[in-house]
Amino acid sequence: MLSDKSFQRGIQYLDDIQSLSKENLSPLIRQAIYQFAESRNTNASITLGAQTLPRIYKFFEGFVERNKEKIKRNPNISVVELKMDQNEFSLLNWDDLLESLPLFIEAIQSLPFKGESSLELSSQKCRFHAELDLEKNIEAERVKIYAITRKLLSLGIVLTFQSTQASESSLFIELLMTSDKHTGQSYVIDIGQKHIPLLGLSSIVDQFCISSEALLKKGRHLCIEIKEDLKVEKFYRPTRKSLETKTDCEILHFAFLFRPVSIIIPKKGCLIREAQLQEMLGYTGCGKDEPRQDVDESSRNYFFLDILSLMAC
Repeated sequence: MLSDKSFQRGIQYLDDIQSLSKENLSPLIRQAIYQFAESRNTNASITLGAQTLPRIYKFFEGFVERNKEKIKRNPNISVVELKMDQNEFSLLNWDDLLESLPLFIEAIQSLPFKGESSLELSSQKCRFHAELDLEKNIEAERVKIYAITRKLLSLGIVLTFQSTQASESSLFIELLMTSDKHTGQSYVIDIGQKHIPLLGLSSIVDQFCISSEALLKKGRHLCIEIKEDLKVEKFYRPTRKSLETKTDCEILHFAFLFRPVSIIIPKKGCLIREAQLQEMLGYTGCGKDEPRQDVDESSRNYFFLDILSLMAC
């Protein structure tokens, strides 16, 4: 199974061969790069079932159960309902969960939940839903939650929350842990100016798009605007007037616990598969880790902006 580094290194080798070869070899090399990318996507989707690798399957079952038991150590939580389809998980998904689930559970343990709760695990999302004890002060856990959130961001995983006010004395919180790893896609934006490269973002941003009206209702919070020249501006309260001139922009909102962040991008983008992106870039092997070398006038420059790592700083 190809790792990200091995994949990028292999692509770069093919790119080097293309730059040194005659033009009549270019179509073959480009096709090889396409097949290379598709092969990695296929390998990443191999799932783990109880019949295929029973001992490893049993190990992961025990891992999930032990983390579920950690939640039940809270004497105020009466029930933990677990929802999970293990057959949905690939080996790469399990590898990610081994590192991220303990951090997710640590965040749950840090907050004063009570009553019945549910824990739902899937290959791209983890959800925990329970009532928050409003008599307890959660501000004391702010620093700890910050640290967990930043750690998960550095792993390419976003920890956010949603709240539901059942009554004046009852507030339900849903913690969400979202990952975009191994999707084989990027969120690509064309600013529309020849001297500005195609802008690539993590495919996870597609799940956090909101309207300008929704942004105005968020109140005071950190807003980061990426201009068309890729310069960055920060402010804390968006205005209707400032958003009226940004009709083509994409707005992302990350509802981090204690410190939400919105990011305004100058143009709307779309999800593009890795192999298709390689074709758009002229099959140069350019991506998150490798510099680009132009091969012809039709090729596009490309810049990947790792916004999750930036927010983790």
